[in-house]
Amino acid sequence: MNNEVNLTRQDWHKVETIARELAAAGVDRNEVGKVVAYLQRRHHRQNFMSLLDRLPHSNYIRSNQTRNYFERIRRVCRQHLQDITDDRQAVAILAWAFRLMTYYSARKVDS
Repeated sequence: MNNEVNLTRQDWHKVETIARELAAAGVDRNEVGKVVAYLQRRHHRQNFMSLLDRLPHSNYIRSNQTRNYFERIRRVCRQHLQDITDDRQAVAILAWAFRLMTYYSARKVDS
C-alpha cells in the first residue's frame, strides 16, 4: 500500500500560507506540534476540526496565552483546510506547514 501523498501547487501554497500566518502570530510551535500529532495519529480531518473547536475551552488550557494559540491555530486551519476532503492530504499539508512554520519562527528571531 502506497501512503505517499502528492501535494499540488495549490496545496504547497496552503502549506506556506498556514506556516507564515502561524509564525507571524507568534503561535508556540509546541502547541502546533500537538495538534499535528493528533491529526497524524487519527487521520480524520472532521474529528480534528472538532478538536480545534473544543481546545480553546478545554481543561488543557494553562493560560490565556495558550488559549490564544489554540484560537489562532483553529482559525488558520478552518480557513485553509476546510475545503480539503482527503484526510491524508490534510495531514501532509499541516505537517509541512508545521515544519515550515518552525523555520519562519526561527528566522524571525535571528533577523
